Amino acid sequence: PSPILSGMMDRFLYGDFMPFLETTRGCPYACTFCVQGDEWYSTIARFSTDRITEELRYIAERMAKFPDVPLALADSNFGMYPHDVKTAEAIAELQREFDWPRSFIVDTGKSQLQRLIEVAKKLNRRISMSISPQSMNIDTLKTIKRTNLGGSNVREVYEQMKRNGITTNAAIIVPLPEETKESYIAGLRSLAESHVEQPLAYTTMLLKGTALASKESRQRHAMVTRFRMLPRQFGEYLGERVFEFDEVCVATNTMSFEDYIECRGVSFVFLVMSSTQFDFLRPVCRELGVDWFDVLLQFWQAIKVSDGPLGSIYADFIAAETQLFDSVEDMRRFIAADENYARLLSGELGENVMRNFVPKVVVNHFCEAADLMLLLAQTRAEPVAWLGAVSTWSRAVRDIFPMLELQLHSFEPVTFELEYDIEAWYGGGGNRPISDFSRSVRYEATADRQGIERAVAAMNRLYGMDMLRWSSRLLEAKPVCEMWRRCRSVDQSGLDSQDTRQALHKGGPAVFSVSR
Repeated sequence: PSPILSGMMDRFLYGDFMPFLETTRGCPYACTFCVQGDEWYSTIARFSTDRITEELRYIAERMAKFPDVPLALADSNFGMYPHDVKTAEAIAELQREFDWPRSFIVDTGKSQLQRLIEVAKKLNRRISMSISPQSMNIDTLKTIKRTNLGGSNVREVYEQMKRNGITTNAAIIVPLPEETKESYIAGLRSLAESHVEQPLAYTTMLLKGTALASKESRQRHAMVTRFRMLPRQFGEYLGERVFEFDEVCVATNTMSFEDYIECRGVSFVFLVMSSTQFDFLRPVCRELGVDWFDVLLQFWQAIKVSDGPLGSIYADFIAAETQLFDSVEDMRRFIAADENYARLLSGELGENVMRNFVPKVVVNHFCEAADLMLLLAQTRAEPVAWLGAVSTWSRAVRDIFPMLELQLHSFEPVTFELEYDIEAWYGGGGNRPISDFSRSVRYEATADRQGIERAVAAMNRLYGMDMLRWSSRLLEAKPVCEMWRRCRSVDQSGLDSQDTRQALHKGGPAVFSVSR
């Protein structure tokens, strides 16, 4: 019998929890780092389409009041099988009837590209395709027995998705066998050239029962491991403090611990600058004739030595990355100390490091980060007159931090004037020279107060009142373009910027996995 249809789960369907179900179990692939890479999981099993449809409708009827709470699917390869098309059709019907779900947390398949595209379209492009290569190094992929969507032609997969208005995310893991610092950064460059929208960065986890965690594998690759606490997975029960933990790899015979930390550092910057918040920087760099990834690497080097807010965030990120334990017993002693446990309860410790720090730049210090990237790009090119206009426009439209704090003044209309029509340039995809838009323009930028307040309320219910603890979840669950101020000319008729963004970011995604 279904625990959902029997009513057993009703007490969890009131907005404070995220519905989570599995429609298909098993995986045909043999990735050595994954539990489901074991042969035992190779048999594919699923519930009937009728049962899945009934369960989804039962949930939707109760979640209609909470449209910003995502639907999570535990499938390993959603969208890859013929029956997933039927599931997508059932969900699409619920979206039309109940306006839920608006976003998803799910891992998508590694083959059947056209079927994946069909599923994404049926879900109104609210689903992002996880084309996760894990590594771009051929020797590494052979060693971990990884099969990727599109094989070696990952870029073509991204381009097909983009042509169909579907967003993509790509997970990479470090340090994997045979990976070096140089090959890893080269892999990031390759992903950058593919224009993947949502990169994710993981530390190699040695999961019990996987081939990668075997004694033979550890010895062959000279793996150095440490232990870390799982984010927010701790508590005090019957007077005893308990916790969940991971064993992670931090060095191999091809990558030192120091190189691993460097790779995590550049991954942090890559994740920040790949956010849709900063998407205007790519066409800016293209127009200046400079390489976006080269500017990103220069940004990385700059904040490593900066004593400003960006430098402080980066230094704190690196310090958090190195807070690992040599043994489980060391963790047990750590959590036993009252002062440490208090820091865990407050959220100062025990959070996902990437999830904790990326929003500090993307949300809290967007203006400083955008201006530094613009400055560094300018230093690599001939001077131009329009760069200041880009900066002013981005600050007016994309500084969402005050709005997420629900500062009342931030919802007031903002009026500003520029000598270049940057909104029209961006609305056209940044494909024409900015010089073509050299004209005086007066803008009015307004915020979607109701939508933002509703989204913040949903995050407060799910994750608490501390914005630091939920801002990354919001960026995963709600397209950030829906939180930008809508910018339109008040002197002349033209395409409303919200319409433009919906054309450029059809639907928008949820990120399916959390970078760790």
